[in-house]
Amino acid sequence: MKVTISLLNYNKKKYLPYCLDSVLQQSHQDLEIFFVDNASSDSSFEYLKSYAEHKYPLAKINFIRNQENLGYSKAHNEVIKKATGEFIFCLNPDIILNKDYIKNCLEILMQNPKMGAITGKLFKWDFAQNTKTNIIDSCGHRILKTHRIIEWGSNQKDSPEFETIKKIFSVSGAAPIYRKEALESIKFKIPQNSKNNSQTFENKFEYFDESFFAYKEDIDLSWRLLHAGWEIWFDHKSHAWHDRWETGTGETALKTAEQRNKKSDLINKLSYRNHLLLLYKNEFASNFLIYFPWIFFYELGKFFYTLFREPKNLSAIIELFKLCKLTKAKRNAIIKNSKIKPKDIRKYIY
Repeated sequence: MKVTISLLNYNKKKYLPYCLDSVLQQSHQDLEIFFVDNASSDSSFEYLKSYAEHKYPLAKINFIRNQENLGYSKAHNEVIKKATGEFIFCLNPDIILNKDYIKNCLEILMQNPKMGAITGKLFKWDFAQNTKTNIIDSCGHRILKTHRIIEWGSNQKDSPEFETIKKIFSVSGAAPIYRKEALESIKFKIPQNSKNNSQTFENKFEYFDESFFAYKEDIDLSWRLLHAGWEIWFDHKSHAWHDRWETGTGETALKTAEQRNKKSDLINKLSYRNHLLLLYKNEFASNFLIYFPWIFFYELGKFFYTLFREPKNLSAIIELFKLCKLTKAKRNAIIKNSKIKPKDIRKYIY
């Protein structure tokens, strides 16, 4: 079973040797590896190419250097189109994998042909101290009544609650493995002459939604897999470590606000815009009505927070309107062809 790895980098030079070592030392060795650099300015591309050539001269790595930052969605899409593996592993560079991560995930995937995606248990990695902690980064995503989507287990110590193999709402985009057949089943053909960010597409297919650019495209893809009848799973035996201390999900509004202050303006704007895109594209109208009070007051609070604390990010609303026509076409296709009922989504809502 061949696994195509799409290792996507943007100015993460310091992590690259650790991540690549953990990839090339996997117990499962039937791998097709793509290293994609999104126009980094920290010499990441030259550094990793030299590192791989000296330490792993026999390793077959496809190096792709983009001339501009294409974002998470488009860069991974280009690899998926080229992939010859039965499974696609989209990997962040600030991740190190247990040697059996891929092997364990594949064992679960092979047991259930309806499984479209899987994630392992991601722990926090203290890169500065080079320490693997037992604090959880993500076990996948959960969706709340407000339709806020959080990382399951984020910032909690590992416990029996997370010692399980179970269905989840969504995988985290840091280290998910997808069944290629599942991705092919949900790819979207952009209508001719449709406009997306002032670009014209003809006969173009997307797996990850390129309108998102980056941030929450992983949740969108998982939700679309659910609509197509695929299942999303979490495996507690597949371990990885992620250096993400300031960008996890806050459990309270105050914590979320504190974390937003540590993020870039671009990420905060994409987060605001893409959350609304995500809901408009994927949620059933009946579920909107059921959860309207929770959704309304949550979004109202977000709007006023943005208005007074991040007014420059209100441009996200303008971008949202520009994407409305294309997003509506995508929504119509998703809902029309959905193989599930609204109650199938409600079982994931907490």
